[in-house]
Amino acid sequence: MKRSETYLCDLGEPTGPEQGFYRPAVIISVDPFHRSGLAVILPITSTRRPVPTSIEVTGAGLDHTSYIQVDQIRTVSQKRLARQLGRVDEVTMLQTERALMRLLGLG
Repeated sequence: MKRSETYLCDLGEPTGPEQGFYRPAVIISVDPFHRSGLAVILPITSTRRPVPTSIEVTGAGLDHTSYIQVDQIRTVSQKRLARQLGRVDEVTMLQTERALMRLLGLG
């Protein structure tokens, strides 16, 4: 498991506006963190939202254009990662990182 890889992820039963159930997600945590048995992920949806925390992604093992939900950051057990789908390209990861920094007030 590596940063920028996409997985089908079991997010469980959602509460309120959380994303839930089985859906694609991209791993954003750095590789050494994965030794803990956890991964920090961002869910991916097929619903386009006109907000700066929604990053368009194509390819990456997905069947159609989708959107990384930067505002839905989660730390999950690696056991929730059902199977690898692909990998997000460098440009999309950079856009995702920038949106995450804005969201968290880090830059």
